[in-house]
Amino acid sequence: MSCTGASRGLRHVNLNVADVERSVRFYTEALGFALLRDSIETITVDGREIECRQAILTTPGAGDLLALTRVASFPIGPGGVNHLGLVLGSNVEVEATLARAVRAGGTVTRRGEREESGSREVFAYVRDPDGYAIELATQEPLLRLAGAAGDGAREASLPHIDEHWTEVAAPAERIWEVLEQVLVDATGGSAWKRLYAAAVGAHDPTATGRGLAIGTTLVGFHVVAADPPREVLLEGAHRFARYALRFRIEPGTRGAHVGAITDAAFPGLGGMLYRTLVIGSGGHGLVVRWLLRRIKARAEA
Repeated sequence: MSCTGASRGLRHVNLNVADVERSVRFYTEALGFALLRDSIETITVDGREIECRQAILTTPGAGDLLALTRVASFPIGPGGVNHLGLVLGSNVEVEATLARAVRAGGTVTRRGEREESGSREVFAYVRDPDGYAIELATQEPLLRLAGAAGDGAREASLPHIDEHWTEVAAPAERIWEVLEQVLVDATGGSAWKRLYAAAVGAHDPTATGRGLAIGTTLVGFHVVAADPPREVLLEGAHRFARYALRFRIEPGTRGAHVGAITDAAFPGLGGMLYRTLVIGSGGHGLVVRWLLRRIKARAEA
């Protein structure tokens, strides 16, 4: 049943906060929101003029809006708000986002796994610095129910760049073993790779640890989440870009489908030029497809 004037969607949520700058840092650094506006104005409440500071943020993948408001006389804290729900692209992204939230000052209140309609879903609840509860989950069962599953429902903390897939005639466990070898070889600590990392100011200039364990660093990347033999998420940054590279291993008809998904942001003029050099030239796609071919060849050998 439909009616004239029905809402077209929930557009924004407005939270009262104690410190706008602190809350902006939490939602941008931990949860991937982007700041649209930060303003101060005078509002009238009960006949009195009061200063109101408000920051407006958005989720880059979906365009949802979050207002963070500071007015001295407004109550702060969850009150009647149960929780906010954020949709992540995968179980690995849930784990990675949770880790970032804790580093940014959040507090984990609950985490676990649930299964619905044949899908295994990792979920977690974390409180922001003002005590508001946030659910992190993929929401795949609900999205399918709402008819919104697929790329259009995918939310990412970084803009999506591309993804490449190949079919590999081998068990997932074997593919994972080869994936570790190929990535370590490709991003190992050779002299020229360290030189390049130093030239662009990479946050991860050297390789440490072994394999794809969480916390391991490769030149230019660090492992933020891993779910063997299904998925691994690598992140990195340098002066021209912030980026995430995710490898997925999904069941296929003759083995498995292996995908490489890239998200990245290129701030400023330097970032724009770097994007043209790396993405616009097609060089990034060539390298990713080369990695997938090596994984396929070794796993099927």
